[in-house]
Amino acid sequence: MIEHLDGIFETVTFRENMQIRISDMDICEDFPDHWHTPMEIIHATKNWYKIVVDGRTYRLNEGEIAIIRPGTIHALHAPDTGSRTIYLADLSFLGGISNLETLLALLPPVTTITPEREPELYRKAVELLSFMEEEYAGSRSFYDMLLYGALI
Repeated sequence: MIEHLDGIFETVTFRENMQIRISDMDICEDFPDHWHTPMEIIHATKNWYKIVVDGRTYRLNEGEIAIIRPGTIHALHAPDTGSRTIYLADLSFLGGISNLETLLALLPPVTTITPEREPELYRKAVELLSFMEEEYAGSRSFYDMLLYGALI
């Protein structure tokens, strides 16, 4: 669910003193064209999920991962049943890294990670996302630093 939408701009709400948000979604709801400043990672955990950017459709099959570049206008389409985990991360805390904005601008709007194309990268990505979910849910001491470290 998009909580704060002004036209097509989404303002993402984070926990206090956090710039990462992780949401497990089993509500099968479509999201219209929108964009936001945080990077978005989608992990289709049950069934498929579709991302539409500039008229191009990216279908995530169960288990696959997509990374949506910050500032990308995109729509999301869900099947009648299924679930996904959505990770939103404001990367502004990395602002001190020279040329980061240039690097982000060079990324494609959507990058998909699948076990067939990149088995080792996929395995590592699933491992890191699972770690992030556990730390986010537990909210133990220094969990924010662990999340940022895993994200980088």
